[in-house]
Amino acid sequence: MKNLKIGVSPLTNRIYVGKTKKYKKGIETWTDKEDMTIQCIGAVYEHMMNKLKKTDGESQQVRFGDLPYVLEMRVNDERN
Repeated sequence: MKNLKIGVSPLTNRIYVGKTKKYKKGIETWTDKEDMTIQCIGAVYEHMMNKLKKTDGESQQVRFGDLPYVLEMRVNDERN
């Protein structure tokens, strides 16, 4: 899928998926985009859940490059 991009708007903090066009001076603009925030977060959530065992206390972490942030999902079975 040529020119398909995923990005976060710095103004709205929404995740967009769409196509972009690059101009001669290196400027890239959206030509068509759709808000896919819920779908993207849901996909990451499901991806991390599928990697976890169902034991209480187990966790799965994702890091991005050298950034000081960690995304963590942990099994917390409070039914016991």
